[in-house]
Amino acid sequence: KDMVFTKSKIWSNMSPPLVLNESPITRVHQHKHLGLWLTSSLDWGKQIQETCLKATRKLAVLRSCKFLDRSTLDILYKITIRSVIEYGLIVYYHSLTQCQKKRLSQIQYRSAKLVTGALHFSSQIKLEEDLSWESISDRADFLSLCVFHKISTHETRPLIRNCMPQIHNKTINTRSSNKYIEFTLKNDTFNKSFFPVVTKLYNNLDLSIRNLPNSLDFKEQLKAKYKKKKVKHYSRGISKYANSLHTQLRVGQSYLNSHGFKINLREDDLCLCHRSETVSHF
Repeated sequence: KDMVFTKSKIWSNMSPPLVLNESPITRVHQHKHLGLWLTSSLDWGKQIQETCLKATRKLAVLRSCKFLDRSTLDILYKITIRSVIEYGLIVYYHSLTQCQKKRLSQIQYRSAKLVTGALHFSSQIKLEEDLSWESISDRADFLSLCVFHKISTHETRPLIRNCMPQIHNKTINTRSSNKYIEFTLKNDTFNKSFFPVVTKLYNNLDLSIRNLPNSLDFKEQLKAKYKKKKVKHYSRGISKYANSLHTQLRVGQSYLNSHGFKINLREDDLCLCHRSETVSHF
């Protein structure tokens, strides 16, 4: 296939056709390459649409076995749905619009409700804390930093190092010193691409983490910064229904009158004893 990468339709039409063995190569405006949908304008709308569609199909499978215990559903989400979302995520996530980022985050929110048995209108932040899941934004930063460190420590193919920023030459290593020189301002599209964004994230890391020579050690130290501590007893117990009720109380969205009153599902928040029916009162 033949594709001209430009935001101007004029240059796309003026570009001469490519001919191979006396046969013209078909010119397209979008094409799937290595699992990613590339468009001539470098817009990621098609990629987000296909990713959300594939993840939603996996979500339907997860919904069919929602009566399994919480820990099993947690693992199923990570190996079936989150793996779909994270494929190629570091390439395009930081250049997405807020609406596109929200679509990816919404899939994780729906999955969290299935895994925990939480009710509608539950807080996504509280659900992710209850499950010890990182947000999609944090996952993108975490994965990007791991790849950036691999490139920095020459653990990848040498060709990609041509895209790396220049090393900041300093004789004194202070805690606040930056290892790489940040890219100069060009345009908004460039500033939201992989290397300018991750360079800033990498420079903001602690010097002891940046200087780790092994990528596995770097990843473990980075987990302490991004990964939330898992509370194991949240998924204990024989009854999935009891686990769901406890989750609803923890995240502040249950069948109690005080929770229903906040979203206009109850006329008041009073208990039968005429006191506010909060979690502590219950």
